[in-house]
Amino acid sequence: MFLEQFTGDGAICVHNQAPDEKHRYHRQLMNRIYLQPLLTVAGLALVAAVVTLIIVAQPLLAALLVAGLLGYLLDPLVQWCSGRWHLSREGAARIVFVGTLLLLVGVLSLLGSFAITRWPTWSNELQLAWQEVRNWASQPRSILGYKVDGKVALAELERSVANAWQTLPSNSLNVLSSLSSNLLWSAVTLVSLYYFLADGPKIKPTLINLFPERFQLEATYLLDETDKVWGVFLRMQLLIFAILAILVLVSTSLILLLFRAGWLPLSPVGVMILLILMYAGIQQIDNFWLRPQWLGGTLQLHPGIVFVGLISAVVLSGVLGALLIVPVLATIKLIATYFHAKLLGRDLHLPEAYRPHILLTTAADMLLPDENDTN
Repeated sequence: MFLEQFTGDGAICVHNQAPDEKHRYHRQLMNRIYLQPLLTVAGLALVAAVVTLIIVAQPLLAALLVAGLLGYLLDPLVQWCSGRWHLSREGAARIVFVGTLLLLVGVLSLLGSFAITRWPTWSNELQLAWQEVRNWASQPRSILGYKVDGKVALAELERSVANAWQTLPSNSLNVLSSLSSNLLWSAVTLVSLYYFLADGPKIKPTLINLFPERFQLEATYLLDETDKVWGVFLRMQLLIFAILAILVLVSTSLILLLFRAGWLPLSPVGVMILLILMYAGIQQIDNFWLRPQWLGGTLQLHPGIVFVGLISAVVLSGVLGALLIVPVLATIKLIATYFHAKLLGRDLHLPEAYRPHILLTTAADMLLPDENDTN
């Protein structure tokens, strides 16, 4: 058998080669000429479609993401209940779901009762703080050589606040609409959480079965690696939350202790400003060090990419986006590395458990027939 091969000057050389080498060459040629540009365009179109879907269905995706994260965190508890009490998966999921709801209602009730009992004290402190702000703001001041009457500025501020309060009844329908939407999305989150707990183990096999049989081992590898990424993220995130909670608790307690002991010569307004600055400083520790250096290093992401991703996520999608952007970037890196190797025909260096009895498929195998195909 003969194999046609292109030389560097465009001529065709014919070599006596085995049939399998001839077929392999034609696969590589088809991959280089036709399939790689096609897959590149298809990948870009898929990315554009996913971005559009995320923008359009952002509230739904946020509810599903919250439910998925809670389900992922509670899955070990469901497995423990199922094994400890010999229950079915659905029965254990019901117990965990009801227990989670009771815990949530209990925490909200406890916080509500605490706020109600402390409201008179907080109201008096707020009135004293506002009176102190009024006294400070009403003093005349000189700015760049111009005298400013503080009483006039304060009167304008109070007038603006009064006008804002007067506009609230006209916006009551918008407030009710927003409240109704939040309640509906909360219901979607709770219902989704139950089904994630009950049917969570079925998600992975269902996704793998969507792929052709010769790609299922590689799909299993990608899903397992993605599961590892999100597992590491959740464990590290819980540790970061614990560190931030300890910093906030210790700093707040120390400031209040010094203020009540008279060792902190500040007014109540000054203490409030100091607490705000302290919270902002702790948040910067999280943004500049804990997430970029610690979490990003654990997930093998560059700290600069993590920092830019955090800031962009906060601006574009708020707190939830900032919370999830790091594992999302790690997942995108994993999938992009896989497809980059496939497009270039490189070996993925997968563990033996994910390797079939033949060489791993290349990008050309997605459209070309198998080598053993007699046709």
